Amino acid sequence: MKNFFHKLGQRFWPYALSGVLMGLSWPSYPYVRLEVFTWIWMVPMLLALKSVKTFWRYLLNVVVALFIFSVFGEYWLITSTKLGALLLFFVCTVVYSVPLIALFFIRRALGWRLALWLLPVVWTAWDWLYHRSDGSFGWLAMGVTQSNLYWLVQYVDITGVWGITFWLVLFNVLIVRALDEFRIANFGLRIDCTTPHEESQYLRTSGIQRSTIRNRLIRRLAVSAAAMLLPPLAYSAFIFINAARTTATDREISVLLIQPNIDPWQKFDTKSGPAVLGKTLALTDSALANQKPDLIVWPESAVPYFFDENRPVQEVVKRAVARWDTPLLTGVMDRRIKNDSQTQTPRGDNTELFNAALMLTPGATKPAESLVRKSSGTGPQVTGNDPRARHWSDVKTSDLYRKRILMPFVERVPLVEQFPALSRLAINVGGSGGFTRGQEPTVFSFRDRQGENVTVGTAICYDQEYPAEMAESVRNGAEMLAVITNEGYWSKTQGAYEMAAFTRLRAIEMRRSIARAANTGISGLIDPLGRMYGEVPWWSEQSVSGKLKLSRQMTLYVRYTDFFPKACLWLLLGLAAAICLQRLRRLMSWRQPRSISDTRVTT
Repeated sequence: MKNFFHKLGQRFWPYALSGVLMGLSWPSYPYVRLEVFTWIWMVPMLLALKSVKTFWRYLLNVVVALFIFSVFGEYWLITSTKLGALLLFFVCTVVYSVPLIALFFIRRALGWRLALWLLPVVWTAWDWLYHRSDGSFGWLAMGVTQSNLYWLVQYVDITGVWGITFWLVLFNVLIVRALDEFRIANFGLRIDCTTPHEESQYLRTSGIQRSTIRNRLIRRLAVSAAAMLLPPLAYSAFIFINAARTTATDREISVLLIQPNIDPWQKFDTKSGPAVLGKTLALTDSALANQKPDLIVWPESAVPYFFDENRPVQEVVKRAVARWDTPLLTGVMDRRIKNDSQTQTPRGDNTELFNAALMLTPGATKPAESLVRKSSGTGPQVTGNDPRARHWSDVKTSDLYRKRILMPFVERVPLVEQFPALSRLAINVGGSGGFTRGQEPTVFSFRDRQGENVTVGTAICYDQEYPAEMAESVRNGAEMLAVITNEGYWSKTQGAYEMAAFTRLRAIEMRRSIARAANTGISGLIDPLGRMYGEVPWWSEQSVSGKLKLSRQMTLYVRYTDFFPKACLWLLLGLAAAICLQRLRRLMSWRQPRSISDTRVTT
């Protein structure tokens, strides 16, 4: 038995090592920074896969590596749903297996070397295709592992997160090629030297010194690392220097973020609704005692009611906005009946539920005449200059923004519209489930204290995983972005920090400041360079205020969204078409009969 496990370990250790490296490289707690493991995570696996010739053994090795990665990297989901975590382990293994399976068949068609060089293209194209599918999990993009390395990844304003995926796979390929070519081409080592013993024996007979090999290998790896690191570092330096020169000309607004720290598992309980709203209102009142911001941002579902249907709740929130004399962006709930029939009840199958957001803005500066009270000698006089004189009915409510990207199986089961029976696969996480996707990238607007118009694009929680949808808001005129979220479901695992890290990438891609308000999780402000400040720690009832820069800049990514992965996809399709055409020509030439003139008569 001991010998069995020893052989098993010898066979699978490169794949296990790759899985552990990738799992540990995901954004984690603030004091853990292991992102660089992604730069080398594929190396042990690819070097071992080179000698595997049969498909089923190849597939088994890949699955072992990727399942270990999924367990190490996504374990934190167990705190919210054990069934969902197991589902994600399976999905993650399948999704990451696809490019490596493609590598196997490309190697058969074109050889190992060309297959390796095509791997970054294949992975980037597949990464993008998967994330445009109906049931994708947004955080499975390999590029998001580098979210906290804002000093290195400023180039995503050109390529988007898909450029990081390409860069990471290419980095791994360069190291593999360096090790591969170094052994074979530079030193004449035979390809059949597949074990350390065979290699050592060959080195002894060839007279090559190990120190020579080691020194040349180190130089080769150093050159490869420099070639990969210097261009993105140079571009980042250029961006930071340019940003420092233009800072003085940027418009700014002051923003107040509220993190009420409410238990997400009880938030949608009808009995706790008044307490939830009251806690958020009280925290905002306290924060506004010594400041007057341009905008207040509450988190996702901060108003846990169907806002348009509940007039008492509307009155409470609007009274508060009128008293504060400050615009409020908040998460709410919404529902809509699919048809206009008055016979349909909100509980019927035709009801659509939405996770939504809206903005409430104070009315005109002059108060309603009915609220201007004369002093009776027993209370303060309320005049037209006092914000308390505003009437709650003067508060304007914007159009709703309805969440456009829903978490698969948690907020919406994929293909449930076509196959209603799939609704049984829904995973219950608090009050989530059965939502309908929104369609429009609503951009809110309000006036700051100087009377200038400000536009805000909004993302609700899972929306932030998908840059193309946020880029649409920027193209529609958003000068800043707001991410409202609820990350208490992940308990005190790395999940909240991971989601906050992803928001940094969106700021860089769009070159927009982001106000990030979490029910609990990580609230804070992010500048267009991806730097986070004014951070509110998780599981704390706090508020934070600060200045946010506004911008009208359109990055290359915003103008030509996802052009980079699309180019990778078209390159692969063109290559596949060329290979098919070449093989078709060969097939036709074999079947073409020779002409009479080609026939020679011999005697």
